[in-house]
Amino acid sequence: MVIILATALYASVLKTKKIDVEEELATGLTPGTEAVEEEEQESPPEEAEAINLAAIGAIDAYRISADQISKANLANQLAARRTVLAKTIRLGNLPLVEKMLLSAEHLAAVPAELASEVEKSVVLSGELWTIHQDQGKEANGEIQLVRSKNKRQLIVGDQSYNVFLPQHLDSNEVSPNVSPRAKVDLTGIALRDDILAKPENISQTADLLPPALLPVTNGAAKPTKVALVLVNFSKRDEFITVAAAKEKIFGLDGEKNVHGWYRRHSFGQVSFLGHNSPEGDVFGFVTVPNPGNRCQLGKITLDVLAALASDPATRWPGIEKYRAAIFVLPSSGCPFLVGAASGMVAWVSGPVGFASTSLTAHEMGHIFGLGHASSASRAKAQGQWKVENEYGDPNDVMGNGRGAFHVYHQQKLGYSLPNNIKVVDKTGSFTLERAEKESAEVKYLRVPILAHQTLDGLFPGTPEVGLEYRGSSGAVIVRLETHPAVDTHGPVLVRTLKEGKVLDDIADSGLKITYLSRVNNKANVEVVVSQPTCIRDIPGIVASPVSQVGRKGK
Repeated sequence: MVIILATALYASVLKTKKIDVEEELATGLTPGTEAVEEEEQESPPEEAEAINLAAIGAIDAYRISADQISKANLANQLAARRTVLAKTIRLGNLPLVEKMLLSAEHLAAVPAELASEVEKSVVLSGELWTIHQDQGKEANGEIQLVRSKNKRQLIVGDQSYNVFLPQHLDSNEVSPNVSPRAKVDLTGIALRDDILAKPENISQTADLLPPALLPVTNGAAKPTKVALVLVNFSKRDEFITVAAAKEKIFGLDGEKNVHGWYRRHSFGQVSFLGHNSPEGDVFGFVTVPNPGNRCQLGKITLDVLAALASDPATRWPGIEKYRAAIFVLPSSGCPFLVGAASGMVAWVSGPVGFASTSLTAHEMGHIFGLGHASSASRAKAQGQWKVENEYGDPNDVMGNGRGAFHVYHQQKLGYSLPNNIKVVDKTGSFTLERAEKESAEVKYLRVPILAHQTLDGLFPGTPEVGLEYRGSSGAVIVRLETHPAVDTHGPVLVRTLKEGKVLDDIADSGLKITYLSRVNNKANVEVVVSQPTCIRDIPGIVASPVSQVGRKGK
């Protein structure tokens, strides 16, 4: 007797709504839509196991009768099981996936026409892309970034797979020890085009980043060779003219154009140019097949590169000739994408993402080695500091800001001068020049924290407090960070101080920061460095007496 269990089928939900573009329609841009990918909810283990048992029962019943009724029931049960297993793989729940795996005997009993409904072990060699993807939504006429994900895509010939890691490893801070674009050998569990693989089962055999980019350090080169590649899936995807797209990236307007934005905020140090032309290289539109809504950026990019290389008329010199390559994609192929980056490549979704100068500047910041500008908070007075919003710093373009890089990022990119940074190790009063201004004066105070009981979950080693003054808002910005040379986390915003305000509750550090006054658009601050109320020490055990001798049994 076959027991048929009712089960709910799960699917991702798309939320789409119209949003405004940054520039007027005269630029050639048209309003578009954007979407934020819903987080998948994990099936309760007991439900998943019940569905799995029902599928196993259906396989056994089919093996006995092999008639059309048992085959139809088998198809239904395997489809329900595949839905749950696919979600479990995408969530990286390795223990539950391993519980659901079918035995070799049951896999062999599944008819060939239903083979795509069940998993298989795979050993593959291909090209792996690790892609940092930013998703966003409209807020007050601007794009607000709300969620990031690391997407891993393996391309084997014409086949593209989504690669997932076990959930305790699959975070934006942890990736397999491979380059953002690499040849790899991979062993894992595959269900259609999804693969779950342990990091130790992904081995790099060749690094496919151009040698000049290894490692990616020192930020944007000066000058910086940039390629702009316009991609479509059909003629109706061409939302902008080539001339308007070129102006968007290579123009000199500090508000509307990405090149102008970087020149302004690097204090004239960075310039964009092409390999073929000093005015910038634009290629396309290049037409490639639509990958569907799974947003296979790696496969799209390889298809585009192949198309460019096969047509001498494009004058494509090869991606290795550039420091950065920006691919502008139709939103129809990537409904969850606003922007993304991997190694030297950035992807921006048009027309919505490409309309925003700050969004493209953000993705290029990733190319130049920057992480996000986040914010942190404490749940309670003595609680641990934790990141509350990955994009929570509204001052920096690497958060949800539109303006200049903060001085921490300026230093990392090589835009700041040695005199701009002052290390503070004792009490004193200091004057801060605007972070947005090119100057040889002090723009940033860095105060090491020696006692940091509430920072253990956020920063390794010795964290620091960073202070800068923003002339645009008149505020002193306080961040927690590690030194850029050993940065593993990036800075996080903890407080925005207005004139006359005091901050004295940073990580039980004994620091007191007072924003004294603002004079001639400079900020005067006082930093009091005192002994913290409690300094953590390594516990020890003292035994007395150290040794003792006695007769056996006594």
